Amino acid sequence: MQLRLLGTPQILWCGEPFTLSRRQARALLFYLAHTSNPVSRGRLAFLFWPDLPDATARTNLKRLLSTMRKALPDASLLSSGRGAVALDRERVWCDTAAFQQFVEASEPVLLTQAVDLYNGPFLDGFSLPDCPEFGDWQFQVQRQAERHHLAALSSLIDARAAGDDVESAIDYARRYLAVDDLAEDVHRRLMGLYAAIGNRTAAARQFERCTLILERELGVKPLPETRVAYEAAISAQPAPAPIAPTWSVLPSLDLPLIGREEAWQALSDAHRRLQSGGLILISGEPGIGKSRLMQEFATTSGSTVLTGNNPAGAQTIPYTAISEALRQALSLPERWQAIRPIWMAEVGRLLPEMAEKFADLPKPVDVEPAQAQARLFEALTRCFIGLATHGRLLLSLDDLQWADPATVSWLTALSRRLAGSNVCILATYRVTDAEVLADLKRAYSRPGHLAEIALSRLTARAIANILEQLPLPLGDPEPLATRIHHATGGNTFFVLETVRALLEVNRLADPPAELPLVPTVQAAIQRRLNNLSPLGRQVLETASVLEPDLDFDQLQRTAGRSDLAVAEGLEELVGRQLLADGGTHRFSHDLVRQVTYDGISSWRRRILHRRAAETLVAMRHHEGEPAWAVVAGHYDLAGDAVQAIRCYKQAALTTQRVYAYEEAIAYLQRGIELWSHTPEQNEQYASLQELLGDSLFACGQYEAAERAFSAALAQVPVDNVLLRATLQRKVAESYRSRHLVTEADEAYCEALETLGALLNTWPREWQQMWLEIQLSHMDLLYLMGDLDRLSQLASAIEPTLQAVGTSIHRTDYLQFRKSRQVASAAAIPNMNLLECPCP
Repeated sequence: MQLRLLGTPQILWCGEPFTLSRRQARALLFYLAHTSNPVSRGRLAFLFWPDLPDATARTNLKRLLSTMRKALPDASLLSSGRGAVALDRERVWCDTAAFQQFVEASEPVLLTQAVDLYNGPFLDGFSLPDCPEFGDWQFQVQRQAERHHLAALSSLIDARAAGDDVESAIDYARRYLAVDDLAEDVHRRLMGLYAAIGNRTAAARQFERCTLILERELGVKPLPETRVAYEAAISAQPAPAPIAPTWSVLPSLDLPLIGREEAWQALSDAHRRLQSGGLILISGEPGIGKSRLMQEFATTSGSTVLTGNNPAGAQTIPYTAISEALRQALSLPERWQAIRPIWMAEVGRLLPEMAEKFADLPKPVDVEPAQAQARLFEALTRCFIGLATHGRLLLSLDDLQWADPATVSWLTALSRRLAGSNVCILATYRVTDAEVLADLKRAYSRPGHLAEIALSRLTARAIANILEQLPLPLGDPEPLATRIHHATGGNTFFVLETVRALLEVNRLADPPAELPLVPTVQAAIQRRLNNLSPLGRQVLETASVLEPDLDFDQLQRTAGRSDLAVAEGLEELVGRQLLADGGTHRFSHDLVRQVTYDGISSWRRRILHRRAAETLVAMRHHEGEPAWAVVAGHYDLAGDAVQAIRCYKQAALTTQRVYAYEEAIAYLQRGIELWSHTPEQNEQYASLQELLGDSLFACGQYEAAERAFSAALAQVPVDNVLLRATLQRKVAESYRSRHLVTEADEAYCEALETLGALLNTWPREWQQMWLEIQLSHMDLLYLMGDLDRLSQLASAIEPTLQAVGTSIHRTDYLQFRKSRQVASAAAIPNMNLLECPCP
């Protein structure tokens, strides 16, 4: 058997095409053919059914293997002994295995065979819906195969050019650009190859093509070296040697903490008082040094430190900083022993990897929306307090002014439980945004669990101390320190930017009469950005769009540059101290990111945001599922309203699963706002409004929820009976929650009228909707005191409850009887439905 998986997948048996009719069986065959070693049944079960219990997934796998074995032309091709599954490698040939073997060799002959095997992306056109793990694996193999293919082509271009086989080199360069037409270096090489055979017209066309592609896809002009290569090609002159970057690495400004002695002492006193439970806030203007002080203190606090950052931007993921901190705690399994598994399972809603780290966790408990967020808050509280059982815990949260509402709400609720917990929260915030934290601060200040340290600007003496720490001879630093203090006002970030500006022109020891300063911090940063190479500037602009997601692969795919080009750009940016490299790249300060972003032209921003959105979706960045809120924000800023609406809806669904209803409301309201400017179908609008109503209802905003449900209902066609009845029921419940019993009664009756007379031939979901409406209506009739209608209704629903009712329906009915004490024969007929098996 032969399997060709590079390109459109093909199965050949004895040289003839062979087909497996079941898509899942084909996917399993492809996976086993590509994987050289036997694969455990557990791995395959998780690959195809990641959301099912292990026992169910293994049963499904057993059936799939049986189906596949029967469908194969020879059942002995598949073996599944000793808990592992494999194909007979002696009789099964797969092009990916041969391709991998060829690309690992350096001989041009074998590389030629490798590129000849590559007929397109891995499993091109094949997908397995509703199977994200398989999709992730397919994407990773596809990406790896493409990289190997391009590397082989690049080597062949050089090899053929060096062997004077220029025509072949040109062919390989064209094949390279057919896969990656943004590879500017290959465009340059192709121009040079055209020049080598005297075809200057083709070289000029290639430069024009390169320019158009870069403008259309990236919104940038060709790099200077590309223009140099073009000019050399059309003038029939050899291209000059590449010019080395003119920038130089600045001396490190990772200086000791200076000028913060009073703040440090105040912080120490506050921590000594609140280390067993409390909140310490470090406030100040942007650039004053809040984050640096928090980080320095946390490392010397003697506590276990968990950190979380709240990124800027409206489209953030709920509980971002809290999830980040808890993820760090997963490396301390002994700390989790004091926490009950049920609470760990609940926190697993935020950390899917929790189930992998701790086996046999129970499933999270499903509760009513009104209690769901409180339960998640309780789980978070118990987890953090449990982590501090065997030693003090310091939760360090940066930029609290940008925290999502769910995080702020939980921190506010936590104030009642911190006393004696050994959990101390240390956070920074910008004083200009203090109003967003007013309720939080009040919650901690009332019981005396709040301390606040306000940072002031640096004095001239502190600036002089900074200058003395530099590894350069300065003589007397006092005069320069006084001038810098006068120009900057003592803002720490502005001081350091001024020092960097002097270092870049090598004038720190001999400063000019007029300091190289501009009136604002933003302008000082812009001065530094202007000195970047075009490549460095492009990489930094891409990073400012992606921040805080500066994963290298995301950066490379969004920038559209090669791995080497992005690596070169990052090296320059780190050397110029615009980015910090602490294992993962990040901006040295948010002000640098903001100035960079503000300097991008509006049309290029749209291009970068679109590429960022497409990259995040393709890479399934957030725990196997895209961070939909971030993706939606990128599409929104790219001007793609249709895609933004779709992703805002997904973001709302995701946040509703962790009961972050305020965030869901914001996403849905933005989606509805965008819908008014698009030709989207009414069903989309109705879906957005219904989800908005659900979130508003969960937040207790019943009147607004009723308006949202009514707006959705107005867009639903009359023939969509089930959806109309569902919305009418929700309208009724919104009325009932506001004690508008007459309006609620009318809305319930309207929903039942929409469904029509109950028939046994109805689909099951219709009968269950009828039952749910009647159960809710029964509760309302009791509140209205209409016992006659209540008795009639109880009799009417009994057959349907027994036939299609779920355990939840029956439990609701029993709880109603008990709570209302209307179980007498006169009010509600005798009923033993709880003893009936659930269908």
